[in-house]
Amino acid sequence: MSSKPLILLSLVAMLGCQDQQREAYVEAESNQPGIIHPTTVLPERVVDVPKKVFYGQIEGAEDTQLAALKSGRVEKLWVRAGQFVTRGTVLMELYDPEANAVLEQAKAERSRANAAYKNTRAEFERTEALVKRNLQTQSQLDKLSRDLDMAYQQVNKVQAELNAARNQLAELTISAPFDGVVSDLLVRQKEYAKAGQTVLNFQAADALHARFAIPEEIALTMAEQQKVEVFVPALAQTVQGQVVERALPLGSRSPFFFLKVQLETPEPGWMGLNAQLQIPVSDQPLYRLPGGVLHYDEASQPYVVLQSTPEQRQHVQVVTGRANHILVSSIEPLDSPALVFAHSRLSQSHTLDKE
Repeated sequence: MSSKPLILLSLVAMLGCQDQQREAYVEAESNQPGIIHPTTVLPERVVDVPKKVFYGQIEGAEDTQLAALKSGRVEKLWVRAGQFVTRGTVLMELYDPEANAVLEQAKAERSRANAAYKNTRAEFERTEALVKRNLQTQSQLDKLSRDLDMAYQQVNKVQAELNAARNQLAELTISAPFDGVVSDLLVRQKEYAKAGQTVLNFQAADALHARFAIPEEIALTMAEQQKVEVFVPALAQTVQGQVVERALPLGSRSPFFFLKVQLETPEPGWMGLNAQLQIPVSDQPLYRLPGGVLHYDEASQPYVVLQSTPEQRQHVQVVTGRANHILVSSIEPLDSPALVFAHSRLSQSHTLDKE
């Protein structure tokens, strides 16, 4: 057997051993823990703070319920819901047959009383002239004087009854107590309304507020007299206002609160328009950062690591999150670059100054 094949076999075996050693070395090197090389990013201060938007409607600050003083059928309805009217404008007229009959009877009584007084006065004047000529006795004149006084008193009595009948009839007419808007009609023409029944809601136009329904967690952060912004889409205008009332609807189990905002520059034509309450998502400074800067401590509180000597941990509050960035708020300014790590855990080579 030749020695050349033996030499070739030996070389092949040696090369195979070297390849196995090289693969083992590469595998062992890949199992070594990687070294984290963090980069930094400067937190971007958010100037245009995002806002939460809630929807409502502009109403009169004073809401009055107008009721029928007397029972009657709706004879005439002069307004519609949403209509602006001035003080004294007749809104609705009711009809009561009895009240009209009393008025007509009072008018007839006044006519009779006036006629009786006129006849008695004429008789008194004629008798007075005859007495002066000694053609009638003084006693007859005295009797006519008493009759004339009684006739005059009767005229006054029936006039008072006529005024009362007119007042009763006037109670069937409902007028605007002040400048404002008819917010809601509760009866329709030809319907019957009882005395004391609310027939329409009326809102004053001298002051306006916007009413909103907002979640409980936001309502509890709002304080009375707090300044807010209200946007009116129909006018493309933002107006200033202040919170005047924050209440949970009576008997409601809803998590929403009613919030009333008094508008500082009211215009009567705004009544009934839709409004938007715009509340900043945070009253603290906001910063935009990539998601890789955020970490959580043992108490699940978020924080970022600021580049300093030594590196400093600063807690933040996550406001909103996006696919490529997050918005955080911080009591203290984030002026230093924040460290961005490739992994969620810090290497042991980084020491943090825990505050």
